[in-house]
Amino acid sequence: MQQDAKSHQPTVKWTWLKELSEGLIFLSGGQLGHIGQHLLLGNEEQAEKICADLAGIFPNRFYLELQRAGRLDEERYIAHAVALASRLMALII
Repeated sequence: MQQDAKSHQPTVKWTWLKELSEGLIFLSGGQLGHIGQHLLLGNEEQAEKICADLAGIFPNRFYLELQRAGRLDEERYIAHAVALASRLMALII
């Protein structure tokens, strides 16, 4: 993992995922992950693209996470995530 110089956030590059994905699973991070944030902001097209890209890198090993932890907008996220998973035939955990 690398830190982004501007935001000091941990960063994982797409090329690393493609090169090093063998034998790994990928969990989406629920509503706090990139896909979840795009869904909650109404960017369904971007959420779908990221989901499809990750499913391609991690075939049968990418999971769209659903979590019930009492967070704000949780039920709205779950509804959007289930619809997305249904459209893409994505695995849910």
